[in-house]
This record gives sequence, structure tokens and C-alpha cells, in this order.
Amino acid sequence: MPGNDPFQSIDENRSPAEQFEADRLDREGIDETKYPAQVDRAAIDVRRKIAVGKTDDPTDIGGTIDRFNFDEATGTFYVEGLTAIAGEFDISCEFRGIR
Repeated sequence: MPGNDPFQSIDENRSPAEQFEADRLDREGIDETKYPAQVDRAAIDVRRKIAVGKTDDPTDIGGTIDRFNFDEATGTFYVEGLTAIAGEFDISCEFRGIR
């Protein structure tokens, strides 16, 4: 079931990640360092049942990303954003030995 609309067809041309990028990240002034904040805001929107993501169908009102595919849609962008924020600092060394 894609998003909040059980009758909505799946966009065969774009993955949930591509839909999220087009809907929330592909805007002027949004660089990789702002990705984590955008993902956090989208999580709040999903929780409040506000439409996130949309297909290429011009009649689509959105809502293709929900709690079932949120990780698939946003995970890579969150990590990219944290990496961009960390810059040259190797954040992986901070987590060695933590299980």
C-alpha cells in the first residue's frame, strides 16, 4: 500500500527515495547539510498524516510515503546529511565498540 491512499497506484518511474527527494529536497537553498532537518520534518508530517511524496500523475495529491516505507525513502538522505555536517571528521570512529 503506497502512502496514505490505499487506492493510489505506485509510481513505477520513481522509487520512494526519488519521490522524497523531488518533494522535499529538490528546492533552492536545501543543501545536504539541511537533509536531516528535512527528514525530521517529514517524519512529523507522516505522524500527523500530512502527505509526503507524490507520483508523476498530475491528479496525485500526495501521500506516497508513510510509516511503512519512510526508512526506504529517507534513510540515505539522512546519512548523507549527517556526513555533510560532520565534514572531514570521521564519525564512524566515534561509534566503534558500541553495540
